[in-house]
Amino acid sequence: MIPYREVAVRQFRELGGPRRCLVLGMLGLAWVLAGGVRFGFATEGLAHAVGSNAQGQLGIGEDTWSPRPSLMSDAVQVAAGYRHSLAVKSDGTVWAWGYNMYGQLGDGTAADRTTPVQVSGLTGVVAVAAGWSHSLFIAETTADADGDGVPDGSDNCPAVANPGQEDLDTEGVGGACDNCPSVSNPDQANADGDSAGDACDGCPNDPNKLDPGACGCGVPDTDGDADGVADCMDLCRATPVGAAVNAAGCPLADLDADGDVDVNDFAMFRVCFNGSSNPPPPACGADADFDDDADVDVSDFTVFQLCFNGASRPPACEG
Repeated sequence: MIPYREVAVRQFRELGGPRRCLVLGMLGLAWVLAGGVRFGFATEGLAHAVGSNAQGQLGIGEDTWSPRPSLMSDAVQVAAGYRHSLAVKSDGTVWAWGYNMYGQLGDGTAADRTTPVQVSGLTGVVAVAAGWSHSLFIAETTADADGDGVPDGSDNCPAVANPGQEDLDTEGVGGACDNCPSVSNPDQANADGDSAGDACDGCPNDPNKLDPGACGCGVPDTDGDADGVADCMDLCRATPVGAAVNAAGCPLADLDADGDVDVNDFAMFRVCFNGSSNPPPPACGADADFDDDADVDVSDFTVFQLCFNGASRPPACEG
């Protein structure tokens, strides 16, 4: 028996090389490709296939071979694998048909398809390729996980909304998710796993601290009264649970941070008291504005009265 390949070579030689012929119904041909034992053609917006069809790779609804071109409309690109075919439509979706034993059609099954089925979960595809029993796709990403209007592929902080793409240290990581927003650290290294990157962490190997180590390296930033102020800086370490505290860790109205609300605090409050719609004097800061309404008025005085308890007694007022 003469091998198939040798017969093919003899036939090619007998014909004297390639011959030009007219494929029925084919005008305005844009490009041609071959895969397995069939040929594919493309004209303006139309995809055609002709030849072997054992696994439905012509996409004509049956598995018999065809000597005349089949047709698929709205195609901008096609690809031919060994026994499966792919087409990209103008809307960026991908359609596949033919042999599917290894899931190469991408429809979530292993069933052969004699008509085109859409490849699952793909949009914005700009290129396809078909191998022996696998398929490849290139898609333009338009996903925007944080909803800030910037596609994830271009977003310097894709998990946190930052439409302005601010990047103070110009390292490529957006300030909204940069663990050292003012110091360049493109690798975002963070050895101790806290919220401060090594590049700006005063204690980069001390995980038992706040950001970046309020109490110093090797000193745990414990907060015994759970008021949000580390013990090493807390002037009132036994604040009642639930009490609103100032920056010194002392309850509201303890303006001199001595652990009680007495006449000294009242004297300080009088200096800050300025009535409605007037910002508190600079020396008072915001400590006497207990209700956070940008002035120190009668409502703040009411809070002060509740907290006032004389010397050497912890204040009982709560936030």
